Amino acid sequence: MKVICSIWWGEIWGFFNGKKRPIETKVIDHELITISWKKSPKVLFIPTASWDNKSYISNFTNYYTSLGCDVNTLLLHNKLIDPITLKKKVFSADIIYVWGGNTLKMLNLWKKVWLISLLQQAHKKWIIFAGISAGGICWFHGGMSDSRKFSDKDTGFIIVKGLDFVPLYFCPHFDRDVKRKEILPEFIKRTNKKRIVLEDGTAFLVRWKRWRIVKSKPEARACLGFHHKDEVIYQALEVTDFQSLSKLSRSYPLFI
Repeated sequence: MKVICSIWWGEIWGFFNGKKRPIETKVIDHELITISWKKSPKVLFIPTASWDNKSYISNFTNYYTSLGCDVNTLLLHNKLIDPITLKKKVFSADIIYVWGGNTLKMLNLWKKVWLISLLQQAHKKWIIFAGISAGGICWFHGGMSDSRKFSDKDTGFIIVKGLDFVPLYFCPHFDRDVKRKEILPEFIKRTNKKRIVLEDGTAFLVRWKRWRIVKSKPEARACLGFHHKDEVIYQALEVTDFQSLSKLSRSYPLFI
């Protein structure tokens, strides 16, 4: 396992709907660039989960270019991309950054175009995998997703299986989505699996089978959620130095 950085949310726009907003992910973004060991890293932006939204592409490209990155975009919706071009885009990247949206549809489309297979191969190389929301869930064993709500707002949450680069489940949106917070304990009890739970402005960084938390907002929380003695526990993860991932993912509860 090389480097995975799963982020939950933060504005990167600077300007949004005509109003100036602070960029909320600067600390995390600079961390990604620093660990790439490149002065001008090549970033492959994959906005599949947001249906290749042009606004997201433009804003991300402008922002990461301002950080000194060389940004390329992989478009998959209503596009025919040949395998050679697809492979070249993936393997020439220093950082692969996946945007949020519909996790389930994103992964299904990736499977159809053989992108999942390429990402699994790329995982063996020194390429950084990063993303927010759907772009965070995809690197884990799985995660709690609202993918079906895009077509039917009355449907519930589902568990979506990811690429399993990190042997844990992932839950984004924890402080922003009240319904998700209410339902998460049920999912933890049902699966009896540990979950990395992130609030706005936090990132779970994995490097060589070791992990640490990176924050763009000092007050934001990152937690490990697990089931212990008929109770769901959220243990704060305040670790800023790298720790063993294997200890975090063991079957018995930590910190008890």
